Amino acid sequence: MPTFNCYTSVEGTSNVKPSNGSENSPLVALLIRQEKNGGAWCPKAQISSDVKEYLEVDLQKNHLMTWTETQGRFGNGQGQEYAEAFLVEYWRHSLGQWITYKDSRGEKVLTGNSNTYLVVRQRLELPFIASRVRFIPYSEHPRTVCMRVELYGCPWERDETGIFALRGRRLNGVRNRERVNATRAVPWRTIRLIETYAERAAEARPPVIKESRDLQEENN
Repeated sequence: MPTFNCYTSVEGTSNVKPSNGSENSPLVALLIRQEKNGGAWCPKAQISSDVKEYLEVDLQKNHLMTWTETQGRFGNGQGQEYAEAFLVEYWRHSLGQWITYKDSRGEKVLTGNSNTYLVVRQRLELPFIASRVRFIPYSEHPRTVCMRVELYGCPWERDETGIFALRGRRLNGVRNRERVNATRAVPWRTIRLIETYAERAAEARPPVIKESRDLQEENN
């Protein structure tokens, strides 16, 4: 039986763009756990619940996304900016619109960082299929933020018609098979394949990740 691996870093550096009014090249935001240029993606405007800035990663093709990682601007110990919370939006051709990710409880605000050097790994309880992903820093009060990000998942080359509508449908914690089948969007066999990918991805153990200051000490 082949080994299932849906926890690999997803390459999306060929087309990374920020929203308007951002400082630094967006490519430095993908240098998580690295100190090249000492930078990160930093929106010019302070972030608040009323201000939306984003970093968009174009994956070129559909991927099943399972984990995210975020880090602040460590800047070889000189950085002071990080995002305490963030949202994730995703897009794929069959959707034709941006969807805000929500966990199984309906929460869309994800926990970010509490300092500039620790990497925060976020398991996506409900893995989603996307070809483009946006990271949107969030704060209840105005604050300056910087972010470095990384996406993990695996290529998805199967028919995804109706997946978003079917994913995560439960009644009292049990999948509502009758309701799902009533949509006739995709065969149940395909639905089960999607669920299997999501379940295995959720159970996958991420590799041990060292902190930026540990990497700095090793390089000295």
